[in-house]
Amino acid sequence: MLRSAAEEAAFTMPKHPKRRTRRNLAVLALSALCLTGFLYWDNTALQVTRFDPVFSDLPAGFDGCRIVVLSDLHGASFGAHNADLLAAVAAEQPEYIFFLGDLEDKYRGPEDGYPAETARGLSAIAPTYYVTGNHEWAVGGVPALKEILTANGVTVLSNQFVPLERNGDTIVLAGIDDPNGYADQKTPEELAAFARDLARASGAVKELWGCDKINLGSFGDTNPHLHFHIVPKYEGGFEFGGSFAITNPEPVLLSEGEYQEMIAALREKLGM
Repeated sequence: MLRSAAEEAAFTMPKHPKRRTRRNLAVLALSALCLTGFLYWDNTALQVTRFDPVFSDLPAGFDGCRIVVLSDLHGASFGAHNADLLAAVAAEQPEYIFFLGDLEDKYRGPEDGYPAETARGLSAIAPTYYVTGNHEWAVGGVPALKEILTANGVTVLSNQFVPLERNGDTIVLAGIDDPNGYADQKTPEELAAFARDLARASGAVKELWGCDKINLGSFGDTNPHLHFHIVPKYEGGFEFGGSFAITNPEPVLLSEGEYQEMIAALREKLGM
């Protein structure tokens, strides 16, 4: 039987196109929901994968050494006070624990007590070593975080290395800060501006008080902010020819008025 094109189109058109469209949309929505659920589980579930690596140059003393490599907690808790996490780690009977960063999460933000509690729990199981991830730097306050972890038994490796000894053999464990880090540090542009200000201030000191040399020193053992000491040095004077001392055993003290005059002169020289 022959039909025209219009008749053929009418003959093959489905009876319920809207119903099929709704069914397809429902399938797509269900698929998206399943994918979302899987991604959430994949990023929040506690997963354990076991490896038995072989290293041709590993000293014999480290044969059979059990290590737990832990990362990407992102501030998540597994059980009350992370009891499930700590139990899973302890069940592996590790001799060392290596934590590879992202203890915190930049989207959730830091949670009070979480780093300290996690550090105490892990270090009670085995010696624990930690390096930063990018999320710690995005959150900010990395120096304070490192101090918290150290105070609670974790060895923080910040571009450092330590020897590990086992059965008479020694290997070196090295750790570096996340290369995407330093989000709470000065940018290159800020550092360049800081250097220009430092040069201007040093030049002003030398011009005003006629010193022979200028020493610059930066000390940050307890103060994480960037700062420099500008120290004028005079030939034949205290510590000339060597590194300067923070405290002069024979200081020259001025009156309050003389100090204010020096401050005013320096401010004027710098155009402040």
